[in-house]
Amino acid sequence: MDENFDISVKDGTFEVGTTDEQNVQLIVCSNKGEFKEYPHLGVGAINYLKSVGKEKVLKRAVRVNLQMDGYNNPNVIMDNGQLKIEI
Repeated sequence: MDENFDISVKDGTFEVGTTDEQNVQLIVCSNKGEFKEYPHLGVGAINYLKSVGKEKVLKRAVRVNLQMDGYNNPNVIMDNGQLKIEI
């Protein structure tokens, strides 16, 4: 997939690669209930924009949701208002 989550085709075949970064991005950007099979999965990061004092809540929500998806001990850091995630 590309940055717009469209399927990439190269030389007439689908491109295959690691999807961890895209999975994390989808989980962080999606709201709860958007994944039909896993209704409790999703951080809804947009809901935390312009909120004051919610950094710890956001970091915990990201960590918990990534662990629900099988990522063990993700490192979630807030750096000058930017969310950084190491899986």
